[in-house]
Amino acid sequence: KTRIIVMGRSSLKGAGTLGFVSSPRGREDVALSARAKGAARQMRQKKGKTPSPVRIGDTVYVNAGDDKGKTGTVMRMDKTKGRVFIEGLNMKTKHEKAQAGNPGRIVQQEGPIHLSNVNLLDPDTNKPTRIYMNRDDKRNPIPMAKRSGKPVVGAEDKKKDKAADK
Repeated sequence: KTRIIVMGRSSLKGAGTLGFVSSPRGREDVALSARAKGAARQMRQKKGKTPSPVRIGDTVYVNAGDDKGKTGTVMRMDKTKGRVFIEGLNMKTKHEKAQAGNPGRIVQQEGPIHLSNVNLLDPDTNKPTRIYMNRDDKRNPIPMAKRSGKPVVGAEDKKKDKAADK
């Protein structure tokens, strides 16, 4: 008995409704039923939130784009699209229409930057670093800096520090 799993659409030219499957004999191109096409589409789609060690309140370094080389604080995040809004960076101009008693105006606001274009700053050297996840004794994930190997202080830890100061 062979177990066949639909993996995606075929890259063959003129394949039409063909897809490929993996089986013990290797990859094979086969005709897909409507149900199998739907299953393949669901497997390809990104669902839910993008996991990231970046949190609101973290200081990040922008490593690509017009603001490359600048640092700033994360104001808000769009986890479904995997984007962050950094204070004072990637400024966009928005024209607001005049409304009941308020004149129209031109407003500068932060635009989104993709998570792949930012790095957290290393707590020791204050330079951009990659992040890996480690676990503590209770199996809770802790983001660690690749550059120094020390834990990155997240927004949750900052809140705890502020509460302890009061």
